[in-house]
Amino acid sequence: MAVKRLVERGIALDLGAGVLALAGSPPTWLRSVLAGVLATNPPGLAVDRTAGRLHRIDGIERSDSVVVAVGREHRPAMRDVAFRRTLGTYTNSDRCVVDGIPTASLARTVCDLAVDGAEMVERCVDDFFRRGASATWLLQTAERLRSRGRAGIPLVISELDRRRADPARRGSWFERLVEACMRSPLLPGLVRQHEIVDSDGEFIGRVDLAVPSVRLAVEAHSRRHHSGRGQKLIDERRERRMVQEGWVVEYLGWYDVERSPAAVCRHLERVVGRRALDLGVDLGVGRGRGGRPGRNVGA
Repeated sequence: MAVKRLVERGIALDLGAGVLALAGSPPTWLRSVLAGVLATNPPGLAVDRTAGRLHRIDGIERSDSVVVAVGREHRPAMRDVAFRRTLGTYTNSDRCVVDGIPTASLARTVCDLAVDGAEMVERCVDDFFRRGASATWLLQTAERLRSRGRAGIPLVISELDRRRADPARRGSWFERLVEACMRSPLLPGLVRQHEIVDSDGEFIGRVDLAVPSVRLAVEAHSRRHHSGRGQKLIDERRERRMVQEGWVVEYLGWYDVERSPAAVCRHLERVVGRRALDLGVDLGVGRGRGGRPGRNVGA
């Protein structure tokens, strides 16, 4: 009765399945996820693309889906939440907490997303390794799920085998996509895995792509991918040192490039052109209308 009175008085909102929210709280995606998780006892688990967004997997940061795994005995009903009675398939090693929400682990999420095909697998595995996560962890998770006949798992194992067979191979799905966008004569001197040093020759860091002549670094992933306070401080310290040496950094996420590769390429051309003007650097490609680089006639 007390709960009913709170709702009737407009103090609380009934989100369904016995979950309440304070009236006036914004109807955010995160609130929907938390409500879905709390809809059962024991609580459910954010999975699939929902877990992908919580983990900030590159290219899934904007997914609006809310998918929650619950026990087979539960049949909750809640608007905008898809419940799957698969909670029993998630072992303790398949679970973690992200932003205070029980969530499928990163390795399990990569395996769950494998049902979306080879391109999704390559993108997720690439993101997984960029974080420094353990290949053994992902392989053990995939092998366990393969024994249960889970769809898409052979793609994960095949991708791991490919990387293990040729660890030096530049196999990043994201970086290949970025490079395809940047294959432009208006971006001269582009190099990969460039090492930046300070004026004394001391190593500062290695960046995915760079145009050293204008001190432009392009990181083919978001700073958000680095988890933990310690890693965040390391990243910030590295970037401060780069700025002190006159470098600027462009962070490009998968979503940016997938949305419009041509637009990203044009953006980088403009940035390089502007940097060249500011630094007084002759790129050898001439200038186009509006200060944009252009081809030299007869060059």
